[in-house]
Amino acid sequence: MTENFSPKLILEAILFASSKSLSLKELEDITKLDAVLILSSLEELKNDLKERGIQLIEIAQGYQLVANSIFAPYIEKLYKNIHYQNFSKAALETLAIIAYKQPITRAQIEDLRGVNVDKIINNLLEKKLIKEAGKAQIIGKPTLYGTTSEFLRYFALNSLNDLPAMGQLEGDNQIA
Repeated sequence: MTENFSPKLILEAILFASSKSLSLKELEDITKLDAVLILSSLEELKNDLKERGIQLIEIAQGYQLVANSIFAPYIEKLYKNIHYQNFSKAALETLAIIAYKQPITRAQIEDLRGVNVDKIINNLLEKKLIKEAGKAQIIGKPTLYGTTSEFLRYFALNSLNDLPAMGQLEGDNQIA
């Protein structure tokens, strides 16, 4: 199937058609190409797109074609009528606690925040920004929560390692 097309062009077409980032494994499954060939082709594609309107980025432990950020003012005008999800301060605090302390129980989050987080947890679960990450091995076996790949995509992170270090966080309410 691939003998008539360059791997780089195949990957470009797949990534262009995808609405989400694709992992190396997914690209291997789709193309039946070797991982080394895929990675070298992705690097070549990334270099080809350096001075173009789109760019290849690594995000959420995968690869995705996105608009080049230097054109953000134009793209913002295109989407001026679309309202992005705004999060309350409480939701962002809860999400930050989960991101930095995961896996973490609801009770642990409430201890840190000092308030009930039932509604916030449910909203974050509905938005698929967090997930149930198992059960704590303590009495009652409470649910543990962690972030999802959707969280990484939403905040344009390749991995949790891209979160700012705790000392770099601004504001008075740093996570302890």
